[in-house]
Amino acid sequence: MLQTLENKPTQEAKKVLAAVSTTVLPQPFDVDITSRYGTTEETVNSVLAEIRRKLGIAQNDHSRQAQSKIVDFLSNTLSEITFADVDKMAVRARLGQRGDLRLDLYEIRFYQNFNKRLADSGLRKSEVQKTVREPDAFEHLKPITYVRERNMSISFFVKNFLTGRNNYTVLLVADRSDFFLEIGQAWKIYHDEVDVTQKTPHQIFKAFLDVYGIDITMGKKTKKYFNHEMIKQIPNETKKSITFQAPLVKDVEYFHSVEYGGMKNSDVVEVIQAYIIDIDKYKDSLRRHGTLVK
Repeated sequence: MLQTLENKPTQEAKKVLAAVSTTVLPQPFDVDITSRYGTTEETVNSVLAEIRRKLGIAQNDHSRQAQSKIVDFLSNTLSEITFADVDKMAVRARLGQRGDLRLDLYEIRFYQNFNKRLADSGLRKSEVQKTVREPDAFEHLKPITYVRERNMSISFFVKNFLTGRNNYTVLLVADRSDFFLEIGQAWKIYHDEVDVTQKTPHQIFKAFLDVYGIDITMGKKTKKYFNHEMIKQIPNETKKSITFQAPLVKDVEYFHSVEYGGMKNSDVVEVIQAYIIDIDKYKDSLRRHGTLVK
């Protein structure tokens, strides 16, 4: 912050900086600084002189290059003042929801039944912690579909554990809401079972489902993975009970999330994510590699 503005309220400081801008940039007509910005010419000159000193620009240097540097400085200072006056938590939440927040600024949580899922995957909690805090790669899905009733987006984290013989990747699936990441799934993926080479985290997840997923039907579509898709409902079905059919399997991991989409009375719904994982098949692959699972 400029010393000449330190004790001024935010709005007054903004007006002074705007007034300084008018003295630097060419104007099509004369501007009365006092009436337009509520400040004095003396204040404006003091601020401008301080800026020139900070930038190492002579007081009598009115070159285009000098003007450009001063304008950039004014722009950056205005941004800093504006940001300081905004609710930082709200900004953090907005950036987090979009997936634009720095990773270490997210708060990590785990679903209540996460320990059971760890037992199913043969992973240690330390491997999960290392994956989420020091991932080899992570990916925040950023759907560009309809506005949904609740903030829920998906994030993926992967980390490779190269043991020499049974190399594997840990894949985490998290729900992202504001600046919270709630981890609900952790999968141990052996490289000789699933091809993970040159793939993004989301692509690794899809490759995982290609091997261990089960075909499901939603509306009139049948496949292993639905991700932010608009599904037209079959007549006589309600939005809350859209058809979700799959073969009967003894032990499965099931995920299904539906939201309203389009117009209020539309027969189209948005499927955020839907898939079923054959846990029996998955555990068999872990056992083949010597991983102890229940």
